[in-house]
Amino acid sequence: MADKQTNNLLGKKIKNLRLKNNLSRDRLARKTDVPYTTLIKIEINIIKKLSFFYKQNNQKIRHFFR
Repeated sequence: MADKQTNNLLGKKIKNLRLKNNLSRDRLARKTDVPYTTLIKIEINIIKKLSFFYKQNNQKIRHFFR
C-alpha cells in the first residue's frame, strides 16, 4: 500500500510543481525527455508502478525543478 501511495503522491507532486512553475505538460516532457503521454499517465495515476526506466526519468524531473 505504501508503494501505491508513493506513486500517487509522485504524480501529484509533479503536477503541482509543474503548475507552480507555469509549465505545460509538453514543455516539461521535452525538458526532461519523458514522453508526453507518460507524463500525463503519471500525473493522473494511470501508471501505478514505476519501472526502472520511469524512476530514471523521475530523477530528471526532480533535477529540473531544483
